[in-house]
Amino acid sequence: MKYYAVIDTNVLVSAMLKWDSVPGNVLELVYSGTIIPLLDQCIVKEYREVLARPKFRMTHRIIEDAVGEIERLGIYVDAEN
Repeated sequence: MKYYAVIDTNVLVSAMLKWDSVPGNVLELVYSGTIIPLLDQCIVKEYREVLARPKFRMTHRIIEDAVGEIERLGIYVDAEN
């Protein structure tokens, strides 16, 4: 069974900081194809901006690899503001 969900930025950050966690499990389900992320340009921009905050100490490459994979696996939708 496949599930479609918006991955909250806090879930992504938490997963990136501690893979062995509930948020990490959510991201594993995304990477395995069980959860299909629903995206729009605003949320992808937010992912990159938040992950790039100095307090998280993530390199540009790590951020691009993670967000790029989510984009590759996800579906872009038209979201109403």
